[in-house]
Amino acid sequence: MGLGERLRRSLRGVQAEATSGCSHRELGQHVLAELGRHIGFDAACSATLDPVTAMWTSCEVMGGRRDLDFEARLFDVEYRRPDVAKLVDIARRVRPVSVLSVETGGDLARSERYRAVHAPAGLGDEIRLLLMDAGHPWGCVHLARALGSKPFAASDAEALVALSAPLARAFRHTLLRMAMSATREPGPRAIGVLSLRGATLVEASSEARAILGATLDTSLPAAAHGIVALARAGLPARMSCPTAAGEWATLHATRLGGEVAIIVERSSPVELLDVVVRALGLSERERTVVHTLVRGLGTREIALELGISEWTVQDHLKSIFAKANVTSRQALVAALFFGYWAPGHERGATPSPYGHYLRGDEKEPG
Repeated sequence: MGLGERLRRSLRGVQAEATSGCSHRELGQHVLAELGRHIGFDAACSATLDPVTAMWTSCEVMGGRRDLDFEARLFDVEYRRPDVAKLVDIARRVRPVSVLSVETGGDLARSERYRAVHAPAGLGDEIRLLLMDAGHPWGCVHLARALGSKPFAASDAEALVALSAPLARAFRHTLLRMAMSATREPGPRAIGVLSLRGATLVEASSEARAILGATLDTSLPAAAHGIVALARAGLPARMSCPTAAGEWATLHATRLGGEVAIIVERSSPVELLDVVVRALGLSERERTVVHTLVRGLGTREIALELGISEWTVQDHLKSIFAKANVTSRQALVAALFFGYWAPGHERGATPSPYGHYLRGDEKEPG
């Protein structure tokens, strides 16, 4: 039995756990543990990604303690400096996997990521696997070996490719379940503030700590370092990410002199809906149309609100229906509601026949 088949069999149980209620963090830990049984590595991490931007939203580490300085340097290279095999580049490939020693022709020093991040940490060769579903990245797995160790083989990368889509669906399922089952306390939305100098957390308000549900000194979300790098590069820096408390938070970073401030708030229903519709691969305008649909607006009302013609609205709707595998606006709203929202609020409810539309199943409802 080849390595690829052994990996597929080994991870079937992990995929089943994703549908039985495990969190994205537990899923990441289980994936790394299973990969460790078959592919030798000295350090590894699994990360969830924003499906449109490929920005990190969370990560789980194996083979060492989480190092915030390491993460800050990694994101600085990933989002601010030129390098080989960045996540956005791998996402455009037919085979979403990269081996650093192959990318650099055996000279790892040609990679900025190796020079600035890996080598100072005593790491050498690396495999990056993006977890792609319907053309969008929902996560990634990074495996690294110590300096001086044998590079990864081409057969290792080949075996991992087959895991990309099934693991992406598993991560997508856990994240969307979280998005649609996130609880909210009534009343005003709490807003917290984080202040960072470099990779160091200078200050965190009590509201930010409550929203993120973590001891921030040791568990600052990976997404925070990512948007800090974007803010320092002068790019838009806003993202929704899962928290340690099992909910979703929206982070917005802005530069304040030599420091970066991050505004933290619990994600609103509109922001959570956007997490779901991004999974369909909709354009920005199509996502806007979906937001008007769930508010119950008709074609003419949508056209007036968006300043476009009714014919253009119909064209957008045709594209949305095709991507969502539905034939009407009623079926789309039903798929959104019954596929993800209702199961999170009705324990033990009978699964809806519409749920398959957004989960990527192939069978039509009977």
